[in-house]
Amino acid sequence: MRNPLSAIVQCADWIGTSVLAFEGNSKDVLLPREILDEYADAAQTIQLCAQHQKRIVDDVLTASKLDSDLLSIAPVEAQPIAIIKSALKMFDGELQKSRMELRFHIESSHRKTSVDWVHVDPSRLLQILINLMTNAIKFTQTESRRKIAVYLGASLERPKGSNSIQYLPKSSTYPSLSMIQAEV
Repeated sequence: MRNPLSAIVQCADWIGTSVLAFEGNSKDVLLPREILDEYADAAQTIQLCAQHQKRIVDDVLTASKLDSDLLSIAPVEAQPIAIIKSALKMFDGELQKSRMELRFHIESSHRKTSVDWVHVDPSRLLQILINLMTNAIKFTQTESRRKIAVYLGASLERPKGSNSIQYLPKSSTYPSLSMIQAEV
């Protein structure tokens, strides 16, 4: 599984690099600039999806750690906005095809705190976001108006009370998405 995945990553990287090589040589290009930009964007999406698939393969290979409560979370300094944008980018094509609207809102609580970098496990956060997006797309197929809104907020104070935080979406047409609970 890893060898085909590596080939996908390498080919997407080559495509992206090749398209970017035309930046300064537009007289040699027979394609309109917007098509080249779309190719570069598609190559980047392939790379993001392949990276995510690699993480899934790695997680499957370590599934035995789940049974033993040994699955580690590796928080590092990361930018949540970049992680969220990366996750949402993977769904561009699917959202366009299904005519689904996507909005990413950075709430005032995040702006007020001036928090840019946080300690988080980027791959776990990415996995959660991808799972939520996949479910939102899958379980709203029969809705007449399909819209996904992702909100990011922040607080400088640790939540009081139990060791868990409850996140309540602004709205949801899918019952299981009405509340997400994450342990701190």
